[in-house]
Amino acid sequence: MAGYDNEQPTPQQMAALELFHQLVNLSPDDGDKALMVTLRMPNGQFVGDVWLSQADVEAATDKLIVVNVQRADAEAGLEPAEPLAEDDLTEESVAEGIKAFERFLSDGGPV
Repeated sequence: MAGYDNEQPTPQQMAALELFHQLVNLSPDDGDKALMVTLRMPNGQFVGDVWLSQADVEAATDKLIVVNVQRADAEAGLEPAEPLAEDDLTEESVAEGIKAFERFLSDGGPV
C-alpha cells in the first residue's frame, strides 16, 4: 500500500490494514454475503474490500453503537456505566425500564 518502491507504511496505513484484516477475519467464507465494505485512505487509495455476513453486520453495528455511546458520554463528562451482565437483564427489569421511559415521555420529557 505504501507504494512499489519499498516504502514503509505510515501509521495511518497500518491502522487501515489492521481494520481491514479484522474485517476479513470477522465473517466465515460460507456464502452469506450481506454487505461488502470497501476501505480507502483519505486520498482515495484502495485498501481492500470484504464481504460480511448478516450476523457479523449486526454484531459489528452493535459494538459500534457501544463505542459511540461511550465516546459521547466521555465528551459530555459522564462517567462510564458498568456494563450489565446478561443475568441482570430480566423480562421484569426490561418491562420496568419501558414503563419508566413511557412515564418520562408522557411527562413531556425530551426524546
